[in-house]
Amino acid sequence: MIRYVFLKELQCNLLSSKILITWGILILIFILNAISSSVDIFKANKSFNLIEQENNERMIYDEEAGLFNELIAKASNKPYERKNGLDMLTFARQNLVKKGTTLSFISDTDANVPNGSDMFYFLMPSIKTNSSSNIYLNALYSLSWSRIFIFILGFVIACFSYDAFSGEKEQGTLKLMLSSRISRFSIVVGKYLGLLITFIIPLMIALVITIVMVMVSPRIEFLKGDAVKLLLFVFAGIVFISMNILVGFMISCLSKTSAVSLSINLIVWTILAVIFPSTSWLGINRIKPIPTIAEVNDEIRIKQDDLKDCSLEWRSDWVGKEPTEGLLRRKECCDRRTKIETDVWWDYYNRLFSQTETAISIASISPFSSFQFLCDKLTDNGYYGYSNFYNQVVDYQKQYRNFIDDKDQADKNSSHLIWNENYYTCYFMSNKKIDANEIPMFTYEPSSIREVLKSSVWNIFYLSGWAILLFASVCIVFFRYDVR
Repeated sequence: MIRYVFLKELQCNLLSSKILITWGILILIFILNAISSSVDIFKANKSFNLIEQENNERMIYDEEAGLFNELIAKASNKPYERKNGLDMLTFARQNLVKKGTTLSFISDTDANVPNGSDMFYFLMPSIKTNSSSNIYLNALYSLSWSRIFIFILGFVIACFSYDAFSGEKEQGTLKLMLSSRISRFSIVVGKYLGLLITFIIPLMIALVITIVMVMVSPRIEFLKGDAVKLLLFVFAGIVFISMNILVGFMISCLSKTSAVSLSINLIVWTILAVIFPSTSWLGINRIKPIPTIAEVNDEIRIKQDDLKDCSLEWRSDWVGKEPTEGLLRRKECCDRRTKIETDVWWDYYNRLFSQTETAISIASISPFSSFQFLCDKLTDNGYYGYSNFYNQVVDYQKQYRNFIDDKDQADKNSSHLIWNENYYTCYFMSNKKIDANEIPMFTYEPSSIREVLKSSVWNIFYLSGWAILLFASVCIVFFRYDVR
């Protein structure tokens, strides 16, 4: 019986001109997504390579920082080795950028979040944005798969599922089907499978086209594990489509007429896809408030001004001699001021990340938002991708500091005093030239498949739970449905 209802529904759908037009529009949108994504990925990779090259060249030799010493050497006719000294590396600021992912066509939310960081020996790595194009324009024309699923496909399914039962009740066909001894459960399952396959077919076609177009794009290649992520996305997409179909079925069973069902269906879609994900962020500043940048800088200034027994005395005759008590007092004062700045910024970034995670938790109550965040995790984009990147930058800073400290300790001519004053510290720490091959360089590592699965399992179970609950509810409601 299920097979009969399923084939009947599928045949009706495939012979419908509305369905065929919808297929064409959906496939066209996905092709546009493939084209724009290929261009965006190529531009992002090109921008990343340029920034990475500039950063690596600066680490090998910082022409701006070494210009003064180089000019003195040339004026004195002395040889000058174009390598960074340890003191130059200590005060070098690295511009680190998160590389874009090949799967950005699934979820490309990097236009709305940072993707880089300035790393410095003394202070917390900053949060910054490096973009190869206008980030505001990107937010407007983004055609990622997750957005297409949520805003276009969700709307289309609502328009095709609203009359699954109320429409057939009005036409009298539902009563006829039940009179031919077809069970109500068979009707629900058959209608569900028929509409599900109807929308899966164009999506599979579009997915193949997108993958082929991305693969033939220059300098773009899929990484190890991307195939598993694609399979997870396909599964999540099927669950998401199922959930939307079953929402329409539920409303259709509870509505007396098709017109009422359509109206309620669109209202529910608007609430779940647009209103709740947007408004759930509004009250987060009251739940977990964070200061403004101006307030952070003000707090740093006040705490530094309140320091007691903090001497910034400097005497030029300290240079070239053993560290004096006055010099040590100045270093201690600078260290205390630096620690205040580091602690305040660290607290700000922690509160920023915590606020974002709380907002995501609230927004994830909507299955539409949960689907979006799942796509972010699978593609290493959005907040999840950046938080992973930033944590790696913090770990890299520790590695870089250890490298500087070890090199300085190994120099017997150094006084081993390093503090956040470029003009003075250079006289009391090692100035030895450092071979470029010894310098630790930052390399971003995307989350492993195991980490992706671990972080995504809750979203997958949550979406699946919605689908199962809705299916059971549709069956219960339809079993009591009056078809007269």
